[in-house]
Amino acid sequence: MIEQPYNQYEEYTDVAYKLVGYTINHPEDQSYPRFNVHVCEESIHHTLDDAKRRIDKLISDPDRKFTKWHSFYVSEIPFGVECYRGYDGQRRWSFTGTGDLVAYKAISSLEDINGNREIFWGRKKEDCLFNVGDVVEIPSAGNSVTLGIIWRMPIDFEFASKRLPKEKPEEPLTFHLDDSDDCYQVICLDDEFPDHIDVIDCFPPLAFQLDESYITRLKTLSESFTQQALANTQTK
Repeated sequence: MIEQPYNQYEEYTDVAYKLVGYTINHPEDQSYPRFNVHVCEESIHHTLDDAKRRIDKLISDPDRKFTKWHSFYVSEIPFGVECYRGYDGQRRWSFTGTGDLVAYKAISSLEDINGNREIFWGRKKEDCLFNVGDVVEIPSAGNSVTLGIIWRMPIDFEFASKRLPKEKPEEPLTFHLDDSDDCYQVICLDDEFPDHIDVIDCFPPLAFQLDESYITRLKTLSESFTQQALANTQTK
């Protein structure tokens, strides 16, 4: 992970771990480029390891042998803190339906006790599961999942450090890069513009057989966006 020159966030230590698991609705009747999932597991655990053991148990449960798991999320939730979105947490993890780690979110999405948000100092390339041009599955609103292609990588330390003071200021920064900036830029087939997708919300395409035609269409669309962005830069 990136070594941060400084931060302004006071970490919560009294925490629990919330696990949410999604299964694919009637997988025999669905396919790419879009399919539906639904919540099939919600549980609270003392530790991250407890949550991971629960994931392993769900995957290997003989009574669920016909269940096709799509993804799991674990959120580190502080006690007594308002969590106003489904996956807000101090730390977050996402896993594939087979239990493999997709992404670890080391930066908090919650304000600390003083109302400060944690500063985002960028993400190392080796901490990214995907590269530009990779096809991914993206959970979206309404419990649906759609195919996309990585267009740009998350912000790195070099870029982030140019936007922030080199030394910790005496007063907390009012505006700075935060949790929302830890994302890929992704293009989907029905997009007018690239979407900013959280790193924990991009999954490898494992749900169904991936038709080469979808890959070709996504790559063509990505190249079109790249040419358009280049043309806009040259006209400035």
